[in-house]
Amino acid sequence: MQSMSKKKPVSMVLLKNKKGFTLISMLVAISALAMALPLLGYMLNSFKSGHYYEEMDIQNFFIFIRNEMAIADYVQIDNGRIVYEYMPEEDTDEDEDEEDVEIVTIEQYNDLIRRRVKNKGHDIYLRNVNSVYFEKLPYGLKVSVYGTGGEFHEKHFSLYNRG
Repeated sequence: MQSMSKKKPVSMVLLKNKKGFTLISMLVAISALAMALPLLGYMLNSFKSGHYYEEMDIQNFFIFIRNEMAIADYVQIDNGRIVYEYMPEEDTDEDEDEEDVEIVTIEQYNDLIRRRVKNKGHDIYLRNVNSVYFEKLPYGLKVSVYGTGGEFHEKHFSLYNRG
């Protein structure tokens, strides 16, 4: 009988040839890349650090107003500004003098909101302000701030009973 040599299957021939890409490996690589590309945009957006400085500034401004209202003896709205009055401590036996009363104002100055003590100097509370409105309410105060970028912020404050 003649000896017949057995032919090797095609898959065995391909496995022995490790020098190049096969069609299947190329399709797997392209499909993996096609699935990863849409996610790449979301990943890059997550690395962007959004700045919230304006929001933090306005929240700090509202906290400053609330703190001033909590310790002030008298609060009023006068000519588009908030006026706080602080009476002198009760430790002295002398009569209260008008010079001893500390008057603090919060007002708009150009594109700033500033705090002044006895109409001297100023502490800048907020920048980039187009306009600010203070309104007296039966229970407290409403502050509306319009920024130079068109943003609008409003907050209601309650007066504290000190007694």
